[in-house]
Amino acid sequence: MRFHHIFIYVALIGIIKLLRKSGEVEFFNKSGWFFVIIILVCLGGSLSAGFAILQAYSLIPSSGYIRYWKPLPRLHVEGRYIKNEAGQIVNLTGFNFADLGYPQQAFGDLGSWDGSLARCWRYGPPDINPNMVTAQQVADYMASKWREFGVNSVRVWLNWYTWRNLEEWTRTYYPFPGYIPSIDAIVSASAKNGIYVILSFLEVQSKEFNGVWNTPETFKVEWINFLRELATRYKDEPAVAAIEIINEPKPDQWRSAEAFYSAALEASQAIRNITPDTMIFIETGLQVQPRWTGIDPYLIDNPIHTQVSNVVYVFHRYYWQTYTYRSRASPNYADKGPMLPADLDYPATYQQGNYALAKQQMEQVWYDELLFVLERGYALWYGEFGFNENYLDPNPGWQYSKGEPAWQTALNDKLQLCNKYGVGWSYLYWGPGDANVYGMLLTNAQGYYTSYKEPKARIIRDNIIPLPPSP
Repeated sequence: MRFHHIFIYVALIGIIKLLRKSGEVEFFNKSGWFFVIIILVCLGGSLSAGFAILQAYSLIPSSGYIRYWKPLPRLHVEGRYIKNEAGQIVNLTGFNFADLGYPQQAFGDLGSWDGSLARCWRYGPPDINPNMVTAQQVADYMASKWREFGVNSVRVWLNWYTWRNLEEWTRTYYPFPGYIPSIDAIVSASAKNGIYVILSFLEVQSKEFNGVWNTPETFKVEWINFLRELATRYKDEPAVAAIEIINEPKPDQWRSAEAFYSAALEASQAIRNITPDTMIFIETGLQVQPRWTGIDPYLIDNPIHTQVSNVVYVFHRYYWQTYTYRSRASPNYADKGPMLPADLDYPATYQQGNYALAKQQMEQVWYDELLFVLERGYALWYGEFGFNENYLDPNPGWQYSKGEPAWQTALNDKLQLCNKYGVGWSYLYWGPGDANVYGMLLTNAQGYYTSYKEPKARIIRDNIIPLPPSP
C-alpha cells in the first residue's frame, strides 16, 4: 500500500469517526457508505477487504446489518433495573406495534402480500400514493411519529410463519420476501429516531399443533432455532434492546410451569451464546383461563436471571382486573383464587368514585402479586395492557358500566404505579382505535391514521419517562 493510500485511508476513517461523534442521528447516508466502501476496496483490493476495514473500526457490525446512524447506548440489567452504559436507569416506556405479528387479522385476506410493511400504508406518510409507498418510508414515518409522541421504546410483534415463508393458517409454503426487510426497516427507523425495539415472538395457538409444529418437542426445537436467527441478525444493533422469547406461553404447549421455564432457560442460553448484550425478556407465568398474571411460584424458586445475564421478566394485565388473586403472604399462594377479596376490589372502588382508596387497593394487589419480587432483584416490565373505554372489564361477572372519569383515573394511576416502582411499560397498541378497542389512533377521510384518541393519548404521553441524556 502506497503512502498516499494510507493517507486517504486514515482521513476517511477520521472523518467518519468525527461524524459519528458529532451526535447527528443519521450521520451518513447510504450512498455515502457505497462511496466509502469503493474507496476502501481500492485500498484493500477486494469488497471483503473493504468491509473488513470498516468492521475492524466498528463502523459497521459484523452481522452484516449495516448501520449508518449513531448507535444508541447499549442497555443491560443491573439488579432490578435496566441501565445504560453510563449506569443510568432506563425505563422503557412506549407502545406495542402488532400488525406484523398477526398479519391475517390485521390485513384480512393476504392475497398477493409479499410480507412488506408497505401494506401498513395507513400509518403514513399520507403524502405518498399507497400503491407506491415502500416499507422503509412507512417505518421512517411511524418512527418519527413515535419520537414526536415521546416514547422511548416499541414492542414489535413477530410472526414465525411469515418469517419462514409459511402461510399461518395452513402452514404451507407461501413467499413473503418482504417480511424480514420490513422488520429491518422498523429497527433502523426506530434506531435513527432514538427508540429502542423489543422483538417479541408471537405464541403458537393450541389449534396450531399440527402441520409444522405437531409436538411440543418439535415446537421447542424450531422455536429456539428462530430465536438464534433473531439473535444473530440483530446482535450488533444496540437499538434492539431485547428479544422476548415468547408471548403468553400456553399450558397446552408446555404442560407445566417447570416444562416452560426449563425450556425458557435453554432458549435464553442459546441467545446468550450468540450475544452477551441483547436483553432477554421472559413471561412471568403460563396464560390460563381465568387468566392470572402474577409471578409463577416455580419461577420464584427457580429464577432464570441468576443463571443467565440481562434477563427481564414480563407480565401482562388487561382491563382493571387481575381475574384471580394470590397473596404472597397466604399459605395457599400456589392456589388461584377466583376473584379479588372485597376489601381489595379496586375496580368497584374506582367505579364508585373513591379514587384515592382505589389507588391504594390497586397498589396492594399489584405488590402482593407482582412487585414484591423487585426486592429480590427481579427486573420487571409491563409488556401489554389496554383500556376498553366501554367498561372496566368486559369479562363475565366483572362488567361495570362505562365511567369515563373512572377509567381515565385508573389508567393514570396504573402508569404512575409502574413509574413509582421503576417498572417500564408498553401500551397496546399503536393502531386503529374506536370505542370498542384498545388502539389509540383515529383515521381521516382518506383512511390514514392522522390523529390520536383522547384523552387516552394524553394520559399515556404524560406518564412517559424520557431516556436519560446520552453519556
